[in-house]
Amino acid sequence: MIFVTWPAMMKALIPIIAIEAFYIQRRTHYPMAKTLWRSALANAVSTVLGLPMTWLALVAIEMFVGETLSRLDWEKSVIGKVIGFIIYSPWVMPQPGALWVIPLAVLVLLVPFYFVSVWIERAVFQHMIPYDESGSHTGTEVGESTIRAAVRDANLLSYGILFVLTSIWLVSTLRRQ
Repeated sequence: MIFVTWPAMMKALIPIIAIEAFYIQRRTHYPMAKTLWRSALANAVSTVLGLPMTWLALVAIEMFVGETLSRLDWEKSVIGKVIGFIIYSPWVMPQPGALWVIPLAVLVLLVPFYFVSVWIERAVFQHMIPYDESGSHTGTEVGESTIRAAVRDANLLSYGILFVLTSIWLVSTLRRQ
């Protein structure tokens, strides 16, 4: 799935940088040019390094947990199939007549990708924007809690857009089959 998600995320990078920079600037009142630069760097790091590393970690979990659970014969129930799909979503293979599994797996992967993106981007922003640990806004400083919330919510917005677009892809794939 990395061959599906990563190129798509790279294509979405420029609009996501702009959306998140605009949102973070509105929340922090930090200068737009500086916010845009920091958003570009934070999103580049989370996309270029964070997503592939997260995918590798998920594949490792899939291999370990999937192998262990396959011995328990748990995949015969509906709940087992749902859990199995979630666990196996990093390495889904397209199947004839079931191309809908690809966008559904992308929807599943958006969840861990969101959390890793927030974690990485918060670290970049907190490192690059002077902040006041007391939470007050003084001069060019921004409250730490303001930065944390702004980055989280900006990613919630951008990943929400990705979720909607992927859901449209899923529905259109289901309609064609």
